[in-house]
Parts: sequence; structure tokens; C-alpha cells
Amino acid sequence: MRILLINDTTNNGHLGCCAVSNALRIYLSRSRSAQIYAIFNRQLKRDRHLMQFREPQVKWFSELLRWCDLVLINGEGTLHHGRAPELEVAMYCALDANKPFFVVNSILEDYPRITPILKRAAGISLRDNLSMKQAQLSGVSAEQCGDAALFAEFHEPRDPIKKVGIAITDWHGNAPTITHSEMARRLTLNDMTFLPFRSPTAVEDWQSIVRMFAQYDSVVSGRYHATLFSIMAGTPVTAFPSNSHKIDALARQFGMQVHHDQHSSECYYTLAGERLDAAQKELLEISADHQFHPLRVLELDNRIFPVASENSPYPDTPSVFLERDPSELEDAR
Repeated sequence: MRILLINDTTNNGHLGCCAVSNALRIYLSRSRSAQIYAIFNRQLKRDRHLMQFREPQVKWFSELLRWCDLVLINGEGTLHHGRAPELEVAMYCALDANKPFFVVNSILEDYPRITPILKRAAGISLRDNLSMKQAQLSGVSAEQCGDAALFAEFHEPRDPIKKVGIAITDWHGNAPTITHSEMARRLTLNDMTFLPFRSPTAVEDWQSIVRMFAQYDSVVSGRYHATLFSIMAGTPVTAFPSNSHKIDALARQFGMQVHHDQHSSECYYTLAGERLDAAQKELLEISADHQFHPLRVLELDNRIFPVASENSPYPDTPSVFLERDPSELEDAR
């Protein structure tokens, strides 16, 4: 089976994205016949001709569509507020080429323009209750899943764990004002250790992140995956909102305590004690049950897909963006 994976976020230099990509590839590798070709995050967006005309007139992309049996689109944290036109283009091109396409491991928020093409997907998996509610209101059929990162191959924690203070992560550039102000303020405190999620060594470091978070007394987070990994580690977390409802959805799912800002309508969340223990247990149960895997919607063992022509060659297009200038990065998560 030939799978065209679109929006492989390994190239983001982001610890959470590396975990997601690892989990997707592990699941797909269960099928010995699977061949995977990855298009990395922003690779489609940079092809202006493809973005302008929608049809796969660009040779490299049309060859990929002829080659593959199905198109797999990693939605991750992008399908909100009209931020993913390149993924919309990919869906329409797959439809025009008569290739089944799946949108997996995604959020969905305030994106009415994408509704018509989502209704044509062969399957959709969304990773939170708020996204599921949005899909239902839009008439889009979807299944709820756990975040793909829960199924990644992390390094096991070491015992005994010595606590070493408070870790504070970076945060999204389009986060609300409270996130910018409070995260920046807390970075100046003496007992904080800065632990950025965007890192040039993310590909090498991501497997140790849960073990690393377990070493801290608490984590202050402006990142969705940092909040998730803190819960997995059983470490108390203070989570500030991001550029979409993803952290708000986590807060609702696990009953995190809400703290309202005195000077605005914005809020942030904390999780500790018994609620943290219960949340950690829930995540461990989800990660152990492949019924919650975002790729289960493919039903690879039960579904028969049309097979691409045997004459379609393996496409010879460059795997770009693995080596890139950090200034070119856009924070799509």
C-alpha cells in the first residue's frame, strides 16, 4: 500500500511534533507492504502555483498523487481559524485525483470554509471534545481519538527521580495576551528552568521529554504538548492558553482548576493532586488502547483501497525542509 503522508511535522523542530510523527510511522509500519512518502509541513504552501490554481498542475505533486493509493493528512494543531489553506488544497487535489483521503489527529475550530471538503473525507479523527462538537455542528462525521503523541516511543522514566525545581516552556507567538505577559514574567523568576519545545535538537531529544518533566516539581507551560507530557509524567502543571482551543480542551477533559485574570476575561489552568493522578491514569489507559489511536480510522485491516498503477514510479522529489534556517520557521502548532 502506497501512502502519501501530508503535513509531516518532523521538520518543525518541535518536541511534540516529533512524537506525533513517530507514532504515525509506528502505526503505519504494522503493515509490511506499506510504503510511505512524506510531504513536510509548509512544503505545499511554498509552491505558489499549486496554492493559486488548486489543481495538481505541478509535476511533483501530480506524480505523488498518481503514485499513492491513499492520502493521509496529519491535521494536528492546524485546522482552526482558516490557518491551513495548503491542507485544503491537498484535500481537493486528492478528491480530483480520485484518491481517498483521511484527516487524522486533528483539532477543528472556527473553520467554516473547510466544511464542504471535510464532508468528502474517507475518515476523520479529532483529538478533543471541543473539536468533536464543532464537527457535529458542521455536519462533519468524525471519530474522537487520543493525541498521536500518546502512542510514541518515549524513554521509560528512571527511578528514583530527584526533583529539581520548576520548568517553564516557550509559548505560541499567537497566544492570548495573558500567556505572553505571564510566561515572560515568570521567566524572570530565579527558580525557573527554561525548557523550550522549539529546539534545533528536537529530533534527538523528544524521546526523553516525559522522563525530563518527571524530574521537576512542576511545569509552567504555554504549549499543548508540554501540558500533555507533564500530565503523562505526573508532574503538576500550570497551563496558559495557546492559539486555539487545544489547551482549553485539555483543561475541560481533566477538570483542571480555572484561574481568571483580574484585569481581563482571560484565564489559565492548573492541575495537581488527585485530579492530576486521575488524569495521568486516563492518559496511560488511552495510550495502551489502540482503539483510541488517531489512525484507527483508516481500518487498514478491514478496508480495501483502489491500487495505484504498478507503472507509477516511486516519485523522485526532494525531501526539503529537514535542514533549514530557523528564521524560516512558522509556528503552526
